[in-house]
Amino acid sequence: MNKESLHSLIEKHLDGLLSNLEFNELQETLKTDAEARREFRRYLNLDTALYDQIEGDQLVSGNILWQSMQQGKPVSKSSQRTIFQRMALPMAASLVAGILVWWVQSAANRPAEETMHQGFAILTRTIDAEWHSDDSEHREGQVLPPGHLRLKSGLAQVEFFSGATLILQGETDLEIISTSEARCLSGKIRAHVPPAARGFVLRTPKGDIVDLGTDFAVDISDAKSQVHVFEGEIEVHQKEQKTKSFKTGQGFELASRTPTSQAPEPGSFVSVANLDGRSDLSGRSRFEKWQSYSQKLRKDPRLIAYYTFDQPRSWNRTLKNEALSGSELDGAIVGAKKVNGRWPGRKNALEFKPTGSRTRVFIPDKFASLSFVCWARVDSLDRHYNALFLSDSFQPGELHWQIRNDGKLMLSIMHAAGKKGGNRTYFSPPIWDMTMSGQWIHLASVYDTKTQTVAHYVNGKSVSNEKVIPERQIQTTRIGAGEIGNWGLPLRPDDPWFAIRNLNGAIDEFAIFSAALGTEEIYKMYRIGKPN
Repeated sequence: MNKESLHSLIEKHLDGLLSNLEFNELQETLKTDAEARREFRRYLNLDTALYDQIEGDQLVSGNILWQSMQQGKPVSKSSQRTIFQRMALPMAASLVAGILVWWVQSAANRPAEETMHQGFAILTRTIDAEWHSDDSEHREGQVLPPGHLRLKSGLAQVEFFSGATLILQGETDLEIISTSEARCLSGKIRAHVPPAARGFVLRTPKGDIVDLGTDFAVDISDAKSQVHVFEGEIEVHQKEQKTKSFKTGQGFELASRTPTSQAPEPGSFVSVANLDGRSDLSGRSRFEKWQSYSQKLRKDPRLIAYYTFDQPRSWNRTLKNEALSGSELDGAIVGAKKVNGRWPGRKNALEFKPTGSRTRVFIPDKFASLSFVCWARVDSLDRHYNALFLSDSFQPGELHWQIRNDGKLMLSIMHAAGKKGGNRTYFSPPIWDMTMSGQWIHLASVYDTKTQTVAHYVNGKSVSNEKVIPERQIQTTRIGAGEIGNWGLPLRPDDPWFAIRNLNGAIDEFAIFSAALGTEEIYKMYRIGKPN
């Protein structure tokens, strides 16, 4: 239906002049056309507003119009208008409600839109890995899209969706092409390809290696292109050359395809089993460095409260405060369970499951600037607000630290209670999505009362910095009673309802500073506390 015809029907409807045929036509249009529904609501709102302005907001029964129509009595245009104006709102509400019910029922039967992501492989492990500056910093658990993975030093394990596993060693340039294809431009790579991934192709500048269910390695540079077959069989495909196969125990130069005089050297290439041992040693070393740093951090006079979540026993429900402020700031664990932290077997964390799980704290006194810092593992963002730390109330000077369900880090600050717009929330860009589920991430948010700015940090890097406008600025902050990992207590015995904001995940280090930490300090905390 064109807009002119639609407007004519709506105007007739408002004037009470619609025939039965026209009414059915309008109803069917509203059911199927979202734009027509918007236009209909606009007309109704305008008509009601005009009536309220002229006649006053008094609604009467619509039976007068119905009875007059049934008895065949003429109703004047002005009478029709007055009567219909008075019945317009309930009629509109009824009609729109019916349309909404139909729309909701229809939507409920439509399949939900699936969450999508792009990538062909996962970066599953790294040990002392450094990446070239033109690459963003890669993290364990990251889904890898097509493109180059440029390792500068260290070790990295990549698992393709097809089932093949590649271990990059030292300076290596790997291009990911598909779920079962990659290109090694330079460097050392060991490939483990189980039967389920048979047919995986590793391309090189000198030719392509097609796996037939093997464990093999390549060492590619300007000077050499060596291949070693540790187990199974591979095929070598090169331009203008016949396909040639090599089997267990054979090593050869790819350019000439002639066997080398030296046997394969498995010791010079890190295997999956070797990686386990090296990963454990690297983890122990990093954990010990963090322990040393943590001991120094506890003596920082700016540290208000510091919780490492290293519970000696599962039944211990006291969360020890490690800062100089002492046991008066110890927390009480409610429902949350001890689980492995960033270094499994060496460090603990608290997981905030089931729903009511939380850690209660009470932090007295008043402060100026505040910095919140933690290591968190987010499994999902299935609540609208996902708590990190919130004070029980929301009075002037109090702050709420959370992650919204769209992945944005948020710090809310109350500057004037009881007034419209008395609080303000400062958001980061989205910092989390489902591909990061289960990964440990370092989060920090800072309210600086000197510069009147709010800054958010993720994995040691600043992601946002926003100026607080003069009318929203405060000089004094406070915390009082609050919670780590949840928020919302039932306030009365006869009203047990509370908001569900518990973090679906875990926290294994949490600190609050009475100062605005700078970028270098936050990056140092991340770098030393990084588990790999």
